Amino acid sequence: MHTHRSWAVNTRHVVAYHRGRVMVRYREGTQEIPLSDKWRESFLSGLPNLRAD
Repeated sequence: MHTHRSWAVNTRHVVAYHRGRVMVRYREGTQEIPLSDKWRESFLSGLPNLRAD
């Protein structure tokens, strides 16, 4: 799923959303991926169980 013009993430690895950033499980930790205004609504509607921190 797109999060930014240059980024897409596998929704099975998304663990949290916080202030325009998506936290994604990556190897042994997490990585922050930008979430642009253009993609925010469709991204969050596609993950109804995701809570904003």
